[in-house]
Amino acid sequence: MTNFGFKILLIILLIGTTFSALAQKQVEHLNRGLIGLKYDDRHVFLSWRLLAGDPEGAGFNIFRAQKGQRGVKLNKLPFTGGTNFIDSTANLLVDNTWYVEPVNNAVSGRSRPFTIPAGVIPKQYFSIPIQQPPGGTLDGQPYTYTANDASVADLDGDGEYEIILKWDPTNARNPPQTGFTANQIIDAYKMDGTRLWRIDLGKNIRSGAAYTQMLVYDFDGDGKAELITKTGDGTIDGQGKTIGDGTKDWRTYDKASGCYGKIVNGPEYLTVFEGKTGAALSTVSYVPDRYPLNGWGGTGGNGGNDSTGGRPDRFTAGVAYLDGKHPSAFFVRGWYGRTVIAAWDWKNGKLSNRWVFDSKNRENPYSGMANHSVSVADVDGDGRDEICVGAMTIDDNGQGLYTTGLGHGDALHVAKMDPESNSV
Repeated sequence: MTNFGFKILLIILLIGTTFSALAQKQVEHLNRGLIGLKYDDRHVFLSWRLLAGDPEGAGFNIFRAQKGQRGVKLNKLPFTGGTNFIDSTANLLVDNTWYVEPVNNAVSGRSRPFTIPAGVIPKQYFSIPIQQPPGGTLDGQPYTYTANDASVADLDGDGEYEIILKWDPTNARNPPQTGFTANQIIDAYKMDGTRLWRIDLGKNIRSGAAYTQMLVYDFDGDGKAELITKTGDGTIDGQGKTIGDGTKDWRTYDKASGCYGKIVNGPEYLTVFEGKTGAALSTVSYVPDRYPLNGWGGTGGNGGNDSTGGRPDRFTAGVAYLDGKHPSAFFVRGWYGRTVIAAWDWKNGKLSNRWVFDSKNRENPYSGMANHSVSVADVDGDGRDEICVGAMTIDDNGQGLYTTGLGHGDALHVAKMDPESNSV
């Protein structure tokens, strides 16, 4: 593949395509997301989204306006060959603005314009300024913050993606490791770098890759995404309000303990935050709790166990259409022995538990089958998603569908890979 071809492929992947096959499902209300990539002095690559409600064979007209003039259509017939187009006739010595208009009863009107100013130096990326949280010193050791996991969603209903970014302190830990960590921070940014809010998860949420799982999605279908994540006493929402008891410090201070610096006591919460403001909308008890600490062993991994929080503090999470139409959040606790999955629905301002799957103990055939990742797919063709965790699959109703019995593996890939089969 040529360098230019790779750039085009990357741009297509970045703007995100919503497929027509999902039209019956509740989906994001996004705009066309038109972008232009100038790759030499004569050519501009244009790309835009296909939306869920677009009909099969949807067509588009592509327009270009120069120096504030009226737009000129660039295609003779409606363009149905995809959602990208190369403009080879623009005068790039002047300002150029492009927009597309759907035909054939597509679901939206004219796209928002995209402008390339005269003489601009080609750039194949967006540069988005972010605001690093201040560092400090904890337990006698200095720390700073680095940008870590990120997600995208339309938080304010304007049809454009915002970026939700998790900041990790340099003293972040894995669950088996002892020691204190600085607070986990979550920011939301507009594409121009405007920060919408900052959430501080507080001292009672340990920082590290296995702990905080951010689910950012429009769960209730109001056109604005929510953030759902695990919280604790002292979490501060995007409006400066404290969740739980902000005076509590549940960290372990006994240096001789295998739990030193960990949080193995105190309440655990699950909170829904408003995407636009970062305000906490609803907080419930986290399901399941961590107890007993030594009740999470099994056949997975090295087959061992511990009572110091190494195993119960392993989390993954995801979004699944468990009823086939509406998105549900689910959170997985436990990767090695016992695994518990709790599914949640956010509707009409209420966070309700849909079901809980629990592999319980090593005698259960589903115990020891989980791993470090999770995938979602409709594996049985009933129109409803299943949850695939390691060597097991959980049905949309929260019951075990099957397990291979092959145990804990580090990688999982679920897709329609066989071109001669309609199954995943």
